[in-house]
Formats: sequence, structure tokens, C-alpha cells
Amino acid sequence: FLDQYEKSLTESEKDTYKQDLLEMRGLIDYHKGKYKEAIVSLDKAGIMGEYFAGLSYEKLGNIEKAKETYSKISTDNKTSLPLSLTKPFARKRLAQL
Repeated sequence: FLDQYEKSLTESEKDTYKQDLLEMRGLIDYHKGKYKEAIVSLDKAGIMGEYFAGLSYEKLGNIEKAKETYSKISTDNKTSLPLSLTKPFARKRLAQL
């Protein structure tokens, strides 16, 4: 369905929803267990995508890259709702590794 939705968008809409589409594609791949594919999309998505990229790195056994990802999120000083919601989860995962 995501491919059909993306095809229905105008070029302007694709630019507007680019991060959302990447995040959705990455989350679908993550939940299907396609962690390498998920990372490709999630690394380009928003902050929640980065968090799931960290989880994907963990699933692939790349703990150092997961720590790096969680650390980046944890130390980000920007002000945004997605970041403020994601930061505690990243800090918790980082502490557990």
C-alpha cells in the first residue's frame, strides 16, 4: 500500500512527506525483520527513525553503531516534540548496552 500511496503523490507532496515515507518504509522493514533494509530508510528519516535504526543495529549485532546512534539522539540539543519523546528511550537503550 505504501508504494501505491507514494505513486499517487505529486512531486511537491513527495518532497513534503519524504521523511514520513522513509520512516514508514523503514518501520515496515524493521517489523518484518529486514534490519539492513530498514536502516537504509531510517537513517534518512526523522528522529524516531534514527531510534529504530539504533534498534536495527542492535538486532544485527552492531552494538557500537547502536550506541553511537543512541548517543547522538541523547545529546541532541534541538527543541522538538519528536526529539523530546524519543530521547528518554534512546537514553534507556544506551544505559542498557
